[in-house]
Amino acid sequence: MKKRSNFRRFLGYVKPYKYFILFAALGGMVKFTTPLVFPQVLGYLVDNVLNVNSVMSLGQKQTTIITAVIVVSALYIFVYIPMTFVRHYAAQKASNNTIFDLRYDLYLHIQRMSASYYHSRQSGSIVARLISDISQAQNLIGTALTNVWIDGMVLFVLLFVMLRISVPLTLIALTVLPPYIAMTRLLKRRIKEASRNVQDKIEVMQGNLQEKVTAFNVVQSFTREPEEQMQFHGEARSLMHESLRGARWSAVNATTVGFLTGIAPVLIVFAGSFFILKEQLTLGQMILFYSYLSHFYMPVNRFSELTQVFSTSMAAIDRIFEVLDLEPEIKDDVNAVECTNELAKDVRFKDVSFFYPDALSPTLEHLSFTIAEGETIAIVGPSGSGKSTIINLIARFYDVSAGSIVIGGNDIRKYSLRSLRKSIGMVFQESLLFCGTIRDNIRFGNPKATEQQVIEAANKANATAFINEQEQGFDTIIGERGTRLSGGQRQRIAIARVFLKDPKILILDEATSSLDSESEIQVESALEELMEGRTTIVIAHRLSTIRRADRIFVVEDGNIVETGTHQELMKHHGVYRHLYLTQYGLSE
Repeated sequence: MKKRSNFRRFLGYVKPYKYFILFAALGGMVKFTTPLVFPQVLGYLVDNVLNVNSVMSLGQKQTTIITAVIVVSALYIFVYIPMTFVRHYAAQKASNNTIFDLRYDLYLHIQRMSASYYHSRQSGSIVARLISDISQAQNLIGTALTNVWIDGMVLFVLLFVMLRISVPLTLIALTVLPPYIAMTRLLKRRIKEASRNVQDKIEVMQGNLQEKVTAFNVVQSFTREPEEQMQFHGEARSLMHESLRGARWSAVNATTVGFLTGIAPVLIVFAGSFFILKEQLTLGQMILFYSYLSHFYMPVNRFSELTQVFSTSMAAIDRIFEVLDLEPEIKDDVNAVECTNELAKDVRFKDVSFFYPDALSPTLEHLSFTIAEGETIAIVGPSGSGKSTIINLIARFYDVSAGSIVIGGNDIRKYSLRSLRKSIGMVFQESLLFCGTIRDNIRFGNPKATEQQVIEAANKANATAFINEQEQGFDTIIGERGTRLSGGQRQRIAIARVFLKDPKILILDEATSSLDSESEIQVESALEELMEGRTTIVIAHRLSTIRRADRIFVVEDGNIVETGTHQELMKHHGVYRHLYLTQYGLSE
């Protein structure tokens, strides 16, 4: 697929709906050729009925006019109206279905991307590819892929009819095509380039905007509104200038085509007048040809618009396939096996080293340890020592640079990502909740959970009391990121959804460090029940939360420098003792 042009790849998404494109094209051909009948009728009436030299009687003339009106009206009612509906509905059917498939594939692909992809991009810029770029691509189907067939057929029919009326006048009408084609080829690349730049700037602006809107309280607390206004002003102005650059080329294109298609009828009238004086053309034929001329140049003008639509859409399509061509760094092995509950027991690090992308030195270096089934391990150490990296490697957000991590006797790279992560439950320092109800957020841990299971999970997480205090109970809308709840309440909801997930391995990453004392007591009580019978890894800066761990690993500069229980480590004058005394303001 990568060897094929992006346009051909895009057509691969259109192919399943090719019959809708065909119906839209056929409907459009009928829609635009039906009005061509009336000039024929008008020309006939002028030369044979309204002409003072006509041999028809008054009654015959009136009957002919009435018959012509009835026939033309019936044609519009019984042919034009239904085929116009078919043209527009079929085009929209093909367009929306194609874009749904493309957007869904892009979303699935983005979901499969590794942590490094998300860490190196703003969330708003990722969303821009799914929304803005996809919308631009949709125009290619609704206008280009259907109109090109319609306009091509209309031009062919008109050319045939116009040649039958007058070959010289038709040749004059065709003189506009060579300069039109030359201008189209000249401007196509420039319009596409300008459109690509516009989409790039929209992505940057949307990324920054979403970031600042989400962190509005930080912006306001630091009174950074003027600076943010200036930054947005600069980004919006840059976008405006780039849009105007594209508009300038589009205006040049429209002006050129408008001039060419505007001057041609003038030449036709002058030439036709001389042909009439020389009796080489009748007045009816002149009127007929002139009527067809506007229909002839309408597709030419639309081809001009098509150039702009095609260039703009292709710029967006190129950006879409740029993402689809990215390979996730973390993916399933060809012969991946399932990580079952029976296998997800112990965890072993075997000589593990890890470099973050573009890092000059390793974050972890030759790290080895074993966590037995059902054991609770605490990992402590100064900031930047590698604590969070350890849990990121266990969940395969990143892969080890050297060595291996073994769960249940197998290298975790042999497990499918989905089954591995289903066996691991994680509670973070700031657990992200989603805009929706409390019930929806708890059920996020297990979408198939029954109402009773949701209630039981809330009970175990010590969340039932505050949930019942809400006016809507479990149906309470908690706002984006759970902003309507306190930090302790959000943590208990996060713990409840892990209860529903029921993993064999549990990771607690600073789960209580940002809570007040009262909330911490409630959350710790819920965590103790959650940890029961599970292999647990706890990361905490607040050392009071890890005293009951079976073992404590002290990590410094990517290595384990001390191991033992709280009491054992306090007896040594090492890193742990120093961290503990420093945290509580105690001296030796």
